[in-house]
Parts: sequence; structure tokens; C-alpha cells
Amino acid sequence: MKSFVKENIIFYILIFAVNSIILIAANYVVGNAISIPYELNETRRIFVPTEKVKNFDWDFLLERNVVLVAQTSDSKVVGLYDPGMYYFVNSTKVLDPRYLRYFSNEDYIKKTDTGVALINIDTMFKSGKLSPYAVKKGMKRAADTYSIDIIGALDIVSVGYGFLEGSYPTDEFAVFKNIFTLKSNIIKKIYVDVPETEKIDELEKASEVLKENGFTEISEKKAKPAIEAFIHAVSNYRKYERFILYCAVASLSVFIYTSVIYLWKYKEYIYIGRVCGADFFKMYKLILKYSIFHIVLISMVASFGIWIYLGLIKEGIMSIFDYIVVDSIFLLLFLLCITGVYIFGFLRYSREMR
Repeated sequence: MKSFVKENIIFYILIFAVNSIILIAANYVVGNAISIPYELNETRRIFVPTEKVKNFDWDFLLERNVVLVAQTSDSKVVGLYDPGMYYFVNSTKVLDPRYLRYFSNEDYIKKTDTGVALINIDTMFKSGKLSPYAVKKGMKRAADTYSIDIIGALDIVSVGYGFLEGSYPTDEFAVFKNIFTLKSNIIKKIYVDVPETEKIDELEKASEVLKENGFTEISEKKAKPAIEAFIHAVSNYRKYERFILYCAVASLSVFIYTSVIYLWKYKEYIYIGRVCGADFFKMYKLILKYSIFHIVLISMVASFGIWIYLGLIKEGIMSIFDYIVVDSIFLLLFLLCITGVYIFGFLRYSREMR
């Protein structure tokens, strides 16, 4: 047994390396399949109201450089506090200095009844409705609908307003509304984030105030199963996700090719067994006995190592079940390689002996 392991140590190292690459790639693909609302970072924290929430003043935000997005009972009205102009800088927008602008600190301090329209620019463009006149007309309609002063317009897709993107009408606008004009009793969910990770203490302080006012923190990190995430990646247009996926597939292809070449060096054992009249299935079971145990052990070590590593860098997304699925597929492919090489060798030497 020891000599068998020693003879195959290089191949086992290859198995460990490829298995680790596949697991890291799978974790990346699964992580990218997670939808983070409003284009926020992974540092964002989520709060929902409890029965303890009462009307309170949002003035505590004036001392904090955070981004706060508040979903309300009206799905088309979202409260926003964005003193660093995160969405204005990072979003596709309609610009006209004559009559369009973004929220200012004065709007927050004076609690002005203002809002920014969210429009589907791509849909409007494809339908031929994207024009200064159409935008101004829509903003006027939004202002009348929500009884607020619409001061600007952003693209709804670029701000990550996901649940309305697909079927969003071209002639209707949702709005980002000044958070200081919203009453706390209409808040359904709050997202808080910081535009710069080095200011994470600002996020902590804002979160503490929300908890003191009756909000409770929840987790919304729902990852898709690994198989579903891979299917999503194949059909997705994001180039980085596809690049990682293709690299994983390429690594797996090289592994399969190398496995076949490497396993074929044991063709002499198949030949000797065939000459001695060994039974097909008994020989096959003997080969599996010496290979499967080591492959499973190596896969388990690789999985445990990657799980520890991703946990230490706080990037672990996959569940234990996902690790089992990925390793099972990896093991199945290796079994197919062994089976293919064995059947080919057995049939070849059977013909030569006739």
C-alpha cells in the first residue's frame, strides 16, 4: 500500500490542486449568484422594524457618513440618505444642470420634501421614448403622484432596484425619497452601508442607533445551490464570472486528460491479469479498492482546507452540501476516467489474445 501511494504521490498532488481550484471557483460562482439589493457592498447591514419602533427623528444620520436605503409599504417609494452622493457618482443618470440635481446636505438638514426619479433608461431607449421631453413629463407625473419635488433622475437598473427592473413600465417612475420626510411606521426594511470600508465604525454607530429605536438586524445572505449557480453563470453575461467558470472547466479538462494518460501506465497490470484469466469485475474492484479510498481522502482534505481558508478570509459562501456536491462530481469524473481506461485496456488485450 505504501509503495502504491509513493508511486502515485505526484498524481495525488495534482488531484488535491485541481480539487482546490474547483472548490474556490465554485465558491466564487455561488457568491456572485447572490443578489445584493441597491448595489451595496457585502458590508451592508439589514434591519427590520419590531413592535417597539415608534416615530423617531432621523437627525442622528447627519453625523454619519453612511448610505441608508429604506424600503417602505409602497414598493415604488424608497427612502434614501446619501450624503456622499454614492448613487449619483456610480449610476447612469439624466443630466441637465438647468433643472436637475441630486440630494444635497441642505435637503437633509431642512428636511425638504424632495425625491429622485428612478427610470429604466435602457427600456425607454429601446422603445424610442428616451428624450428630454419624455423624462421631464415623467418627472412631472411622478411629482404629482407622490406629492414631492422631483429634483433628478437615475437609471433604475444601475441603482440595483432589482425587483422592479424586469417588468418596469417605461411611462412610470419609482422614486428615491429624502429619508428625513419618511415616518418610521411605514418602513419595512432598512439597508445601511458605508461607501468606504475604512469608515466601518460609522456603520457600527448608525446600526446601534437603529437597534436602540426598535429595529432588529437580520441576515439576507441567501446563496443558490452550487449547481444552480453554475447554470446561472453559464447564462450570465458578466465576463469575470464567466472567466472564472471557464478557468475551472479548463482545469478540470486538463485533469481528466492527465488522469487518462497517467492511469494508462498501469496497462501492464491489466494485461497480466487478462493473461492469467482474471475476471473482469474482480480486477475492476481491485483497482477501485486501491484508488477510491485515497481519492476520497484527498478530496476531503482539500475541502476542509479550502473551507478553513475561505472562513479565515471571510469569503466562505458555499454550504456543506455544496462541498459534497462538488466533490461528488469531481469523484464521479475520476471514476469515469478509471472505468474508461480499464475497459479500453481490457478489451484491447482481449482482442490481442484471440
